[in-house]
Amino acid sequence: MRFAAPPSRSIKQNRLKEDIGPHGKCINEQAKQLTPSAIKYLMATAQLCSAGEGARCVDVAARLNVSKPSAHAMIQNLCSLGLATKKRYGIVRLTPEGEAQAKLCEACYAPLYERMHAALALDEELCRSVALNVLSQSYERIDELAESLNTENTAYPMKEMYSL
Repeated sequence: MRFAAPPSRSIKQNRLKEDIGPHGKCINEQAKQLTPSAIKYLMATAQLCSAGEGARCVDVAARLNVSKPSAHAMIQNLCSLGLATKKRYGIVRLTPEGEAQAKLCEACYAPLYERMHAALALDEELCRSVALNVLSQSYERIDELAESLNTENTAYPMKEMYSL
């Protein structure tokens, strides 16, 4: 019995090169969807930038109680997705697309959190985590989600971010 030879190394390398983005990270359909952590960072950055002055990575890290390298890495991720801009050692600002996405996420997050907390009597941290996961999983339909969550005319004040 004869086995087919595996593809040559150069073909595999070429295939890999096609899947690698400008920052050396793999590009696929899931990379285009925001993770729960990315949504959390996006909303925290939006809150810190609300005065129009931008924010520093160290401020985002402090707000979310994470390490500075973690905040820097996620801000770079948001920048590569076109949701934020940052110059080296500079201030982070959300792009117009980033601001719009942050507003949609915030419009969905508070009602999701409040409804789960009230209906299921789960602890706050679990409700935050589940709300962020729901946002991430339904991100392609976030416009519809925001509309359906906010049609009851129930006001849910946005909690301070860590609360997230």
